Amino acid sequence: SNTDKLSRCSMSGFHNAPVSKGLMGLSAIATITCSAMKVGKLLELDSEGLLGRRQVWRVITYQFFFSTASELILGMVLMYTFRQFERHWGSKKFGAFVVVAKTLSAIVGTGTLFFQRSWRQSLVMQVASGPYGLIFASLVQYYFEIPVSQSMQMFGLNFSNKSFIYLLAVQLSCSLSRPSQLAAASGILTGIMYRWNVLGLRKYMLPTWIYRLSSALFLPFLDGPTDAAARPLQGRPRVQQRHADNGAHRQSGDHGLLQRQPGRAAEPRRSDAAAMANLASMGFHDVERNQRLLDRHNGDVNRVVEELIGS
Repeated sequence: SNTDKLSRCSMSGFHNAPVSKGLMGLSAIATITCSAMKVGKLLELDSEGLLGRRQVWRVITYQFFFSTASELILGMVLMYTFRQFERHWGSKKFGAFVVVAKTLSAIVGTGTLFFQRSWRQSLVMQVASGPYGLIFASLVQYYFEIPVSQSMQMFGLNFSNKSFIYLLAVQLSCSLSRPSQLAAASGILTGIMYRWNVLGLRKYMLPTWIYRLSSALFLPFLDGPTDAAARPLQGRPRVQQRHADNGAHRQSGDHGLLQRQPGRAAEPRRSDAAAMANLASMGFHDVERNQRLLDRHNGDVNRVVEELIGS
């Protein structure tokens, strides 16, 4: 059935999410490498290394690796869940969100360490290593943008299909006590600023030349066979796809190769199927309503999502 197809498509790995795939791969490789070479202490963001020894590179390097294997597993699950934002926004806007989240969370974490040293306080001596800023900034967007599709009661408490993600986030924020709590708080603050569009953050996009250069260098390694095969179809204008599909139907019909069976609905266009899969992955499972809104907005997924959230 169509519902079964959408369920399979909604779990189609990193389809239309190459940036997320690259970030997860980089985090895993960096974590394993730092652990094997035992260089994490030279790259983490702590008060002594940054402010005492003036090792400013720590502001950048600490965001690429986790300190422990448990953090890595939790982080991977959460980042995999949040890949749906790249599908919704597109890689260009999602890439800008990654830069904003990492930059602002690093500023907040560094500022906290600096003010503590100035006030001669030692509540938190370091910021937990890893892409905490990106993860918890994404968690804020997840809370506001992804609707609840299933709910249940257990022991008198209300749970939803989103509760598991929140529990994982709480566990990650408590992994290293205060350092991980500071990193999580920096990410949440960054996510709120992005959500409220402070300084116009939501309109930022990656420069075209960076997007093209990154696509040329990394996309061949990050794309799966399904993504590569689907891109030419997604890149074609919707009107051209309709004309091509209609021409194919007419041509096949003239030769008797394609005939409609009585009482059988027409197969959805592949472009519609991709859009429906994206909507399903974001928690919108009403197939008929999604198709109706796609037809109304000429296949514009962003406008469909805005109407679904606003209704």
